[in-house]
Amino acid sequence: MNWYEENVPMIEKPHYSIGTHENIIVRIPETHYACGRIDIRGLDEEEYWSGCHEYSVGIMTQTSWNKLSSWCRAFESETLLTYDQLIENFENDTNYKIEWFKNDIT
Repeated sequence: MNWYEENVPMIEKPHYSIGTHENIIVRIPETHYACGRIDIRGLDEEEYWSGCHEYSVGIMTQTSWNKLSSWCRAFESETLLTYDQLIENFENDTNYKIEWFKNDIT
């Protein structure tokens, strides 16, 4: 939550605590974000360790991450695309533009 507190507008929201049986106010991010990596499998094992490769993926909205993750699970290619090509293919195939995190939003 520290990252959110430092980078993302927070909102206060009422919440019922089952543990204390009290209504409390919690601070939650206005927008949820995610990041991670894209794992690539099925490559030449002599060129890539165990036939695997990966691309680090920058911070994007949780919605964008979920859409990209779903698309990647079904995506197949005969050639290894670059990171930029992979993102471009996703955006073209889905007609969805990834909402990247911007440091200047706060």
